[in-house]
Amino acid sequence: MPNPIETKLEILGAKEALRALNSIDKKARRQVTKDYAQIVSTVVKEAQATTPAEPPLSGMQYKWSARRVAQIFPWNNAKSDRAIKPFVSGKKPRQHGTFVSDLATFGIKWTSADALTLEFSGKGPVPTARGKQMVAALSQRYGTPGRVLYKAYMKHADQVLYETTLLIKKVMKQVEDEM
Repeated sequence: MPNPIETKLEILGAKEALRALNSIDKKARRQVTKDYAQIVSTVVKEAQATTPAEPPLSGMQYKWSARRVAQIFPWNNAKSDRAIKPFVSGKKPRQHGTFVSDLATFGIKWTSADALTLEFSGKGPVPTARGKQMVAALSQRYGTPGRVLYKAYMKHADQVLYETTLLIKKVMKQVEDEM
């Protein structure tokens, strides 16, 4: 009688579990993305509601492009709101010199260049007097950097973390049961 073959799968993290689930059941993997989008929908809606309808500063209503970069302004509220999206990534982290990409598994991204200017201006050093003036005006009107999305997330952080933890446990169980 042949010896039975024993297989063992050890899941080290959420990214590995998502990749394993994707190879086992693609519909279940897509459902994880939908479930996460539902979990963070309150954060996304609040961030969209907090985004200014009019340009945050008067100069942001005019066309402007940075060097060798796509157009950043004029301010477009509808485009900025559509650019706030939840994501679930099973990609392996990649090293590019000292920079590592694809570290996050679950998150909310805001990919609009004009909105990123509003959200993060003043986060690092500001080398010019005009830049300092812009950061001061934004800070006076909207607070410190992390003005929209971060504040919306912090209001709902406990709930999002709890529900995301439950989702990760569900994914781990699904992968374990399928193996």
